[in-house]
Amino acid sequence: MTIGELLREYRVGQNKKQKEFTGEILSPSYYSKVEKGKHKITAEDLINILIYNQISVKQFFGRLDENYEKNQLLEEQLNCLLAQAYFQNDKSKLEEIRQEINDSCLSSKAKTDQLLYADIFLALANDTLQNNKKLQDKVREKLFSMDEFDEAKIMFYGNSMRFYSPSDNKIISQGLIRKYRNTNNIIIQKYLVSICVNMSIILIENNDLKDTKLYFDVLEKNIDNPNFLFYKSVYLFLINFTKYKNSGEKKYLSKCDKIIEALKTFEMNAYANELANFFKKYK
Repeated sequence: MTIGELLREYRVGQNKKQKEFTGEILSPSYYSKVEKGKHKITAEDLINILIYNQISVKQFFGRLDENYEKNQLLEEQLNCLLAQAYFQNDKSKLEEIRQEINDSCLSSKAKTDQLLYADIFLALANDTLQNNKKLQDKVREKLFSMDEFDEAKIMFYGNSMRFYSPSDNKIISQGLIRKYRNTNNIIIQKYLVSICVNMSIILIENNDLKDTKLYFDVLEKNIDNPNFLFYKSVYLFLINFTKYKNSGEKKYLSKCDKIIEALKTFEMNAYANELANFFKKYK
C-alpha cells in the first residue's frame, strides 16, 4: 500500500473531503495527486496532516509495513476470541488462547500487548482482578507509558477499565469525551462508544445513576452508525434499565427483556446471557 492510498483510506474513513482533510497544509489540487501517487509529499506535510486529523503517526507508518494488515487481523481475531471465551466463562479456552498468542508470529510488542489482554480476561474470569495488584500496575504502566491517547491507547484503556476505581474511570473517560466527542474518526468513535457503554454499566453497578446522562448523551449521538448496531442494543437496554431504577415503572423492564430476546434471535447468546445476568443482579 502506498502513502497516498493509505491517506485516502483514512480520509474516507473519517468521511471528509480532501479540503477538510488537509486544511491549510496542502492545496486540494496538489493533495489529490498525492492520493493518486502522481505527487510526492514531504515528511513534514505528511506528519502535519496526520496530527491535524488525529491519526496516530506510529500506527500510520506501521500500516505501510506489508505485514501490518495480516498482524492487525490476527490481533482483532484474538481479541474477539478472548472476549467470547470470557463472556462464556470458559477459563480453559482463555488459557488455550493465551498459549496460541504466545506461539503466534506476532511482533514482540504486539505479542506482549495481547498476552496482557489475555491476563486481564483471565483475572476477570477468575475474579482475582481486585487482588492482583501486580497485574493492575502492569496495565497502568502500559497505559500511561504511551505518548498520547491515540487509537491504540483508547482501545487499551477500554479493555482495562475494570482495573480502575469508578472515580478514576470518571476522570479518564470524561477527559476522552471532551477531546473526542466530535471526532469524525470512525475508529475512535467506536472505542469511545465502547467506553461509554462500559462506564454506564460501572455506574449502574455502583448505583450512581445521576452520572449516566453524560455517557448516554454521547451514545445517543454516535450509535446511529450501522456498524454500531450491537452498541445501540446495549445502549437501549441500559437506558431503559436506568429509567426503571429511577421510576420503578415495570414497562421499562419489559423493554429490557425484549432487547435480550432480540440478541438471542441474532444468536448473540453470550452477550444476551451477560445482559440477563446483569438484569437479574441489579434490578
